[in-house]
Amino acid sequence: MEKRYIFVLLPLLAVLILLWTPQVKGQTSDTMLVSWETSPGSGQVLTNALYNAVMGDTNSDGTRKDLNRVYLLEKGGVYWNTETFSNNGYALRFVGQSPDPNNPYGNPPTLQTIARSDGSVAGHIITGYGDVYMKNIYIIGSDNNGVQTYYQPIEFESNNAHCIFDSCIFERSNFAITAWNGKNDDIYFTNCKWLNLVERPITQQWTGRGISIWADEDSVVVENCTFENVGCFVLQIEGGAANYVRFNHNTVINCGRQIFQGSWWRNAYIGNNLFINSFFDGEGYIDYSLALNPTRDPRAVTSGMFAIGALPSSYGPDLGRRIVFANNASYLAQTFRNEWDDTVRVQPFTNTVTDSFFNTYSLTNGGQMIITDTTWLPSLPSFTKFDSSNYSNMIKFIEDIRAGVTPAPEWMQNIQISGTDTLWTAPQWPLAQNLTYTNANLLTSSTDGLPLGDLNWFPTQLQAFNLNKAKFVAQLEALAGAPIVITPVDTKEAEDGTVGGGAQVQAVQGITYYDYTGSGSITWTFNAATAGQYDTRWFVNETGRGQSGPVLDIDGNHFEDKAHGWGQFVFDPKLGPAIGQSTNDWIWVPVTADSVLASESSLFTLTAGSHTIGVMGGGWGEVKFSEVDVVLHG
Repeated sequence: MEKRYIFVLLPLLAVLILLWTPQVKGQTSDTMLVSWETSPGSGQVLTNALYNAVMGDTNSDGTRKDLNRVYLLEKGGVYWNTETFSNNGYALRFVGQSPDPNNPYGNPPTLQTIARSDGSVAGHIITGYGDVYMKNIYIIGSDNNGVQTYYQPIEFESNNAHCIFDSCIFERSNFAITAWNGKNDDIYFTNCKWLNLVERPITQQWTGRGISIWADEDSVVVENCTFENVGCFVLQIEGGAANYVRFNHNTVINCGRQIFQGSWWRNAYIGNNLFINSFFDGEGYIDYSLALNPTRDPRAVTSGMFAIGALPSSYGPDLGRRIVFANNASYLAQTFRNEWDDTVRVQPFTNTVTDSFFNTYSLTNGGQMIITDTTWLPSLPSFTKFDSSNYSNMIKFIEDIRAGVTPAPEWMQNIQISGTDTLWTAPQWPLAQNLTYTNANLLTSSTDGLPLGDLNWFPTQLQAFNLNKAKFVAQLEALAGAPIVITPVDTKEAEDGTVGGGAQVQAVQGITYYDYTGSGSITWTFNAATAGQYDTRWFVNETGRGQSGPVLDIDGNHFEDKAHGWGQFVFDPKLGPAIGQSTNDWIWVPVTADSVLASESSLFTLTAGSHTIGVMGGGWGEVKFSEVDVVLHG
């Protein structure tokens, strides 16, 4: 029998009445059980049940009635919301009842954004401005009609926040469901699964991400997780660096491109992972051609699944960085190897550029970097249940994209509901694949003697890992050798120095500018003579790029251009404020309240007095910035 979920939009008054009747039951002083149905057992979805519960805990002045509140969501429940959760200054905690893998309707509670009655759609599921904790939640990045309308559905703008996801499932998003723009956060994913993060319909090879991070963070830990069918990158740390990264005991199935995007790893421990059909796209001429990509290092015949390079000087010296890439095994199906001829390059773990850098700072050369015990498997592990039926679509997808044929074939797994029917809007439950394996050589190949990959597929071994976690993590970290401690004595600005030896200071001829490639920040301070709405224009050079997406901000708050809505401000000669302008010359680009997302337009209304404007760390692509003009609107 098929269980049907019914979409019911009730008047706000009715929703508020139901909020305090069947919805709040069995709660302790800090835990609220939130019902998802209009009445028990009806199967009719009470839209905004969770959103109204959260708002009901908020006082009129914005303060919280209970700072320790935990929202307990029902197993099998469907939590549809038309509005965005924005936890400004308080911790947001969603915990689902334990799921039942033996019950087709026992899935973790589903969290999903749907359209309002007028057809408009909220920008995000969550805009995080504080700590977030989620456990046993199934987060779907498309709406109830299966439309992927959101770029980075859960986006964190918070600084110094703790973001913890345990035993959650993330599915169906054309870009990463979770992304970070704020700085110095602690980010933890444990026992989670990512499924079907592929654009629909498919128009490019760069869509589909696991986790996207666009700024400098404190800690990023991904442990005992599974990624299955990811169009582009699994873990993207681009435009920023993290003080500590641990990617340990994870299983990756069918990743189109690099597993890891970004090369500014400071202290990174990547170990005990199992990679199946990773970078299955290979690299075609459009990727590696120096004529088409003149900024590519000519030594980079391949890109590799993992790359590392020199840190920008703002982060300090490369000596002292601790990088471990150990006990990782990979397999690429012969189907792909047979298909890709000499013009498509199969990818290794690392390329010659990364190998050269590792060698410079290796243990044998006095550094703290090591690549060890990496293995290419001769055959697919003996998984209990593994789906290879989409291999032909995976190959046709990348061939069509490179030939300019769109939309390309879909290659994600649809969700079987009954018989041969599939649905793109419901949670996949129980999960389609079982990645337990019996290969003796893999069952003890980790640095801790446990199976490679996500230990959730091996419950007994997972328990052993959790009991000895501190010791096992220390073993992995110790592979980098004894720590090298570098303590800065002082810092000096070149502008504060003096010249000698006959040198003279001369005025710079022509334009002075900052060449911004994602690291550091550029901040100008200005004074608003009167309160009111202000317009800006930016004097930039797009360095010949078709698109670049730096993170622009006013008073520390970033804003996105509404033409793209991609999480950054996109300079694009075909769309948005820079439309029709040259990408190779210095141009003025007008940026006003009308240029940005409606939710961010208020940033251009300023009080009288001092303010800042500029570029935050993060983003992608290169843009040269010379000047910003700020004038009163009108």
